[in-house]
Amino acid sequence: MMNFFDVSLEFSKDGSSRIAVAVHPGVVGTGIWRGLPNWVNMFTERFMISKDEGAKHIENAMFNSGYENGKYYSEGVETKYNEIVEEVGRRKELREWAEIIVKEGKEREEREGRGECGEEMGHTGH
Repeated sequence: MMNFFDVSLEFSKDGSSRIAVAVHPGVVGTGIWRGLPNWVNMFTERFMISKDEGAKHIENAMFNSGYENGKYYSEGVETKYNEIVEEVGRRKELREWAEIIVKEGKEREEREGRGECGEEMGHTGH
């Protein structure tokens, strides 16, 4: 989210027609939670949208000229940011915190001999 603010600011300065928007596709039923008990999944599935519906929200942001630079859209509707990210001082603080977390995660993966997504490094799959 912090990089998004930087990009949208740069796009507004350069005079081009490019824009940067933040898009939340919605709560998409990807199957990521299938390891949870069935009763939990039966309850939560009511609130999820299909993968195709979620993709449409992202696709609309890419190709629909009705989106504005620097705005946040949730399920295709312009939405207010969380108040925390609207405070400029907090943005810097959140960015620094996020960078620390990402760095620590990468270091942990390297120590454990894993690449992105937890894949074992050097494993060919044969």
